[in-house]
Amino acid sequence: MASGYSRSMDDLAWEYALSQKQVDIDLWKAYGVGSYAEFVDPNPPKNAGWYPMWQCNPSAEKGGFEEEAAVAMTGFETIQRKYLPMMIMGKPEDFEKTWDEYAKLLKPLTATYNKFMQQQLDNRVETFGGFQD
Repeated sequence: MASGYSRSMDDLAWEYALSQKQVDIDLWKAYGVGSYAEFVDPNPPKNAGWYPMWQCNPSAEKGGFEEEAAVAMTGFETIQRKYLPMMIMGKPEDFEKTWDEYAKLLKPLTATYNKFMQQQLDNRVETFGGFQD
């Protein structure tokens, strides 16, 4: 670039350092690093061939067991929308009671959803392999 700057000020080490909060600098100094990026493994292991599983969403349109899993997933979402705010923002003394209700409602849906996800995982391991050595 004509100005001498890269596309992002964060790419310039001195500019980046000047933009950081003292609390972050103190934390990094305590760990012997110069930025949050140094906390990350520079040579991470390869992901397993089946990763990531979040892409496996059951579809009600496919019918059969996958439809049952889709109904279970929708049930999870409905229950979570109601109960998670109650647990997060509710009175601390009500937490255990609310948690017990939440867990009781999720339990019947869990077996169906877990069975679907296990089938998806088994299929991916067979197709793409397990952990890479």
